[in-house]
Amino acid sequence: MEIGRKGNVKNPILDVTIDPVDPVISEPRIFSTLNSDRMARILATRGVPMVNMPVIELQTIAKNWPFLKIDGSSPKSTWPILVLTSPFSVRATTEMLDEIPNLSRIAWLAIGEGTARACFRAGHPASICADARNRDELFEFIVKNLQKNTPLYIPMSTSAPKDFPSSLRSAGYEVFDWNAYSNNPRQISEAEITMSDLLLISSPSSAISWAKNGLPVPEKVICMGQSTKTSIELLDAFSNSEVSVLNGPTLKAISDFWNKNGGEENEAQD
Repeated sequence: MEIGRKGNVKNPILDVTIDPVDPVISEPRIFSTLNSDRMARILATRGVPMVNMPVIELQTIAKNWPFLKIDGSSPKSTWPILVLTSPFSVRATTEMLDEIPNLSRIAWLAIGEGTARACFRAGHPASICADARNRDELFEFIVKNLQKNTPLYIPMSTSAPKDFPSSLRSAGYEVFDWNAYSNNPRQISEAEITMSDLLLISSPSSAISWAKNGLPVPEKVICMGQSTKTSIELLDAFSNSEVSVLNGPTLKAISDFWNKNGGEENEAQD
């Protein structure tokens, strides 16, 4: 076997010339546990490459959902409001609509635009969007905008802290919260992620599942909310990474972070 002047290889047995294979140069990407195809498509149009990498699965706990009674003779302003704090809470609610039809009759309050989009896709647009970045801002929105005589129904994850509904009770609201669903880790054997990629962790459950699966953790990790950052910092798998909190769970926040971090690195490599 002989090597030609241009670097190609002459195979005397097959009597063919094999051109050399250029090494694959992988551009940095965002690996996201959000699993939103819509978000990935929109970000792609803005020059932000995102790869969906869901690491948890939702399981609705039907037996925990309360009976919802509505007094049809009372003004709708006194009817309960369903407070939805994540797209997962929306999915769990839609799975319970057949069993609890009154859920579709009351107003739905979404914590932010991602949860509001999930409501819309489920066929039940949110009546109110708090445009809050976290539960603290959602609490402030409710206190400023909802009357104390409005019952609040809050489906919660089994792993979610209970300080949010407790704070609302302390503020004088009638609150019904329950373990509505669980976030179960998915088993994933590998992920084609490099140290130059960015990892977007959407929840504490996703952080725990990522670590349990032993998946690679790049140098930079971005997360949604301070509670997620706190969970990440307690996990040894993320101890060598720089962890940042997004300025809100929005497309703009992700795009802005990429342009200040991953985007700049891309330009430097060109």
